[in-house]
Amino acid sequence: MRILQRKSVERGAVGKREETKKVNSSAFNDIIRAYCKLALNDAGVDEKMADAVMSQFRHLFDTISAKKALDNMK
Repeated sequence: MRILQRKSVERGAVGKREETKKVNSSAFNDIIRAYCKLALNDAGVDEKMADAVMSQFRHLFDTISAKKALDNMK
């Protein structure tokens, strides 16, 4: 996400809007979830905790826009 945020800042407001549109797509969300699952497995997170994190990801993707998520990182 930081890479997307940095590229968005470099491109300005129009670029930022375009990047958040991509993140709000279900295909992009699936890719992010796949990377998250790989990271959790590689970090040795137990299956129960990994499932809880993945459940939270699904919930957040369904309820919070990419713009709002980026704003929370500030």
